[in-house]
Amino acid sequence: MSYQAVVRDSGANLVTNQAVGIQISILQATPTGTAVYVETQTPTSNINGLVTLEIGTGNIVSGDFTTIDWAADTYFIKTETDPTGGNNYSITDISQLLSVPYALYAKTSGSSIPGPQGPAGEDGAVGPQGATGNDGATGPQGPIGLTGPQGPTGNDGAVGPQGATGNDGAIGPQGPIGLTGPQGPTGSDGAVGPQGAIGNDGATGPQGPIGLTGPQGPTGNDGAVGPQGATGNDGATGPQGPIGLTGPQGPTGNDGAVGPQGATGNDGATGPQRPIGLTGPQGPPGTDGVLLTENTDDTATTSFEGTTTNLIKPPTSNGIYVWNQNGTTGTWVAPAMENAKNFIGTTPTPIDGGSAIASEMDRDPMEGDEWTSSINGETFIFQNGTWSLVPVSNAQGAAANVGDMLYWNGSEWTPVTAGSYGDTLRFCDDVPTWGSCVPHVTTTNISSITPGAAYSGGTILSDGGSPITQKGVCWSTSPDPTLANNSTSNGSGSGNYTSSMTGLTGSTSYYVRAYATNAKGTAYGNNLTFTTLPPGPPPQIGDFAYGGVVFYIDGTGEHGLVVTIEDTATQTVWGCSGQTIGGTSDAIGSGKNNTLRIVSNCSEPGSAAAKCQNLILNNYDDWYLPSINELMRVYSNQSAINSTAIANGGSIISGTYWSSTELNHTFAFPVNMATGNNGYLGKIGQLMVRAIRAF
Repeated sequence: MSYQAVVRDSGANLVTNQAVGIQISILQATPTGTAVYVETQTPTSNINGLVTLEIGTGNIVSGDFTTIDWAADTYFIKTETDPTGGNNYSITDISQLLSVPYALYAKTSGSSIPGPQGPAGEDGAVGPQGATGNDGATGPQGPIGLTGPQGPTGNDGAVGPQGATGNDGAIGPQGPIGLTGPQGPTGSDGAVGPQGAIGNDGATGPQGPIGLTGPQGPTGNDGAVGPQGATGNDGATGPQGPIGLTGPQGPTGNDGAVGPQGATGNDGATGPQRPIGLTGPQGPPGTDGVLLTENTDDTATTSFEGTTTNLIKPPTSNGIYVWNQNGTTGTWVAPAMENAKNFIGTTPTPIDGGSAIASEMDRDPMEGDEWTSSINGETFIFQNGTWSLVPVSNAQGAAANVGDMLYWNGSEWTPVTAGSYGDTLRFCDDVPTWGSCVPHVTTTNISSITPGAAYSGGTILSDGGSPITQKGVCWSTSPDPTLANNSTSNGSGSGNYTSSMTGLTGSTSYYVRAYATNAKGTAYGNNLTFTTLPPGPPPQIGDFAYGGVVFYIDGTGEHGLVVTIEDTATQTVWGCSGQTIGGTSDAIGSGKNNTLRIVSNCSEPGSAAAKCQNLILNNYDDWYLPSINELMRVYSNQSAINSTAIANGGSIISGTYWSSTELNHTFAFPVNMATGNNGYLGKIGQLMVRAIRAF
C-alpha cells in the first residue's frame, strides 16, 4: 500500500533531504482499537519534505500484513513520526482507510469480455445560466490522499521471426521508450450480481467544521395565552445579584426638627505626640527684656526702660532666670513664658516699690515639654525630670546649603537636603523627603492551605508617588523573605492582588510577605506565617484535587496536571490570525509559558489563551491553555476525567479543543477528542477550550 506525507519539525519547517523515522500501525474497528499490524520504516524526504513508502514492506514489529481481512471490518492507519530519523516519535496522526472508486469496482465487477462502445446520446438542451452563489468559506487543508494502485501492464507485442545470428555489435545507447498503444474499446457491462448483505455501519467520522449560522427567521405569531397556573411554592432565595448603579441624587428633603441636646461625652484619650514640624522663619526681634545685675547681698538690680529696680535674687531651683556669665560679671534674664505648657505664672515682690517682669516655668511639666524664651530665643526641654537648654548648634548649625531644611526626629534636629526644581515634598515613614517614596504595601491573610500550595497576596496602600512596576509575594522557611527567595509576580499597577504559592512541602512552616517595586525601590509588607497540611496519599489519575481532575503525574509521583471539570469556553477562536506569536512548544510542561507568550503578544481579548488565563476557579487563578502534548494526555485519560467530572457536577469532554501550540501565522494545533486527530487548523476556527493547571 503506497503512502506519502509531508514532514515538518516543531517549528513548522520542512524536513528536507533527511532520514525520517516512521512507525505505521493498522488499527481495527476504532481509532483506539487493536493494532493488527505494526512496522517501522526510515524513508528519506525529498527537497519538498515529501516521504514516500510502501506499507507492508517495512521492518515488522507485530502482525502479518498479508493476513488482514480488509472486508471484515473498518480499519484505521496510525502514523508516528520522528523527524530526526530515530524512534522518539513526536508527531502522531490517525485516519480511517476508505475505499476508492477503482477498488469498489474491482470488488464487484465480473470477468466478462468488454462489449462494443454504445452510440453517444444526443446532447441535451443547454439550461439557463444559474445565479452565481456566494463564495464558500475556505476549508482547512485536507490530508494528502493515498497513492492510487498501479495500473495494469500492457500486452507484449508480437515476437518477430528469428534472424540469423550476427556478430556481436557494440552495445548501442538505450532507445526511447515507445508510445503507449491506444486504449482498447470498453467492454459491455457484465451482468449485475445479486445484492450483497448490508454491511455494519462504519465508525462515525470526525466532527466536521460547524457551518455558518443561518439568517434569523421571522418571529412567529404569539400563541394563545394559556390559563393561569396554580401559584407554586416560593423558590429558594437566589444569590445576591450585583449591586446596581447608584441612581441620581434625589432632591434635598426639608430639615427635620432639631433633636434634644445629647449628653456630653467623656473626653477622648489624648492622641500620640506627632513629630515636631519644621522650624518656621525667624521672627522679628522682640522687646528688650529686663536686665538684672547680681549684687553681693543676693539681690539683683534691673534696668528696664530707664527705671532701676532692686530684686531679690531668684532661686535657681525654679529655673526662673537664666544667668549669662561673662567673665566676672553677668546678668539674670527673666523671659516671658509665652510658649510654656501648663503655664502657672507668679510675680516676685519688687524692692523699693519698683516693678519687675518675671514668671516661672511649669511646676508640673510632662516629659518632652518645651519652653522658648521670647527675649533671646533660647529653647529648653524637660527630659528625665529636669529642664535642659537645647544647644543652638543643634537647631541652627546643621543646615549648610541653600534650600536645606531641618526636622525634629524626636530627639534632635536633622537636616533635609534640598530637592530639585519641581520636586514634591513627601513624608516617607514620617521623614520629609523630596521626590518619591518606596511603596506602602500590606500582606493578605493566608488561605486555601494544602500540603503543596497556599494563597496570599497584598494590598498597595500607596505607590509612593511613582508607578508600581512589579508586585507579588515572596516566601521562605526563615523570617523576612525577600525577592532573593521564592516569589511570584502579579504584574504592575496598584490595588489588591492574589498570589498562588506552589511547590511547597507538607507539614512545613513558612513565612510570607507581600512586596511592591517602583522607581525608588522595593518595599515589603508585614510578615505572616503558616504551616502546610501533612502530605496525603500520592495523587492518582482521575482524582478530584487541586481544583480539577488529575490527568498527568510526573516522575516524582507528587506533582502533575489537573483539568477543569467543565469547558472553560465554547465556540472560541485561537486568536490573532495572520500574526506569528513564535516560541510556543508542544512539550508537557510548556503550556503555561505558551499561554503567557500568546497573551503578551496577542491583544485579542476573546482568544482561547486569554479566557484560560483570566479564569478563577475553586480558589485557583493560575489556569492556562494546554500544549498539544498536554492536551493529548487529556485525550488519553478522558474516560477517568469524564467520570470524575460528572460525579462533581461537571460535564464530559466532547468535541475538538484548542491547544496553545502554534504552527505558523495562520494555523495552530487542536485535538479531536473523539479520534485523537491533532492536525493543524486555521486560527479563526471556533472550537472548545478547557483549561489546566500544575500542582
